[in-house]
Amino acid sequence: EGAVNVLSALKVVDGFTDGTYKPEQTVTRAQMAKLIVTALGVADYATAKTSKYTDMGAATWAIPYVEYASNLNIVNGVGNNKFNPNGLVTYEQAATMIVRALGYTDQCKEMNGTWPAIYIQKAMALNIFEDVVNGGANRGDVAIMLYNALNVPEVYADNDGQTNKKVGSDGGYVTMMDTLNVNGSTLYKIVTDADA
Repeated sequence: EGAVNVLSALKVVDGFTDGTYKPEQTVTRAQMAKLIVTALGVADYATAKTSKYTDMGAATWAIPYVEYASNLNIVNGVGNNKFNPNGLVTYEQAATMIVRALGYTDQCKEMNGTWPAIYIQKAMALNIFEDVVNGGANRGDVAIMLYNALNVPEVYADNDGQTNKKVGSDGGYVTMMDTLNVNGSTLYKIVTDADA
């Protein structure tokens, strides 16, 4: 609940018109692409009208997000020029997308390993799975995973494939939270009863 509240306040996730969030529903591949692009704070730049994937007619609303995430090497197709947008995202795929969104792409030498193991290992090292109880990629677990990723420093690979943390104009490491918070504050947190 806390993860959903924070992500909702940051406009990364939203609920249904009846006021529910339905945390037990599994996320589709198209929905995951939108969540990732939104969490990175770049949804406004996702404007593609057409897709390189031939099966996006089943989820035309997601074309801008899938194309943007694909261009950032965060998502891949499933083969034969297909993306399977309405297919349920797996636990491994969700972790991979989040880790790639943080900058740990195939260009980083340390990520040259077997999929999905290398991405699961990195997600565990970054504590992305902390408090994930169900072990599946439903709406609740994905919210927790994205919440855990909010303050993880983003990285990039240099020309030699070495992983480097992104540094902002203030000299601090760049995170998703920095991008999503309008005032740039990284002090956003869940207020407990004791805090209140």
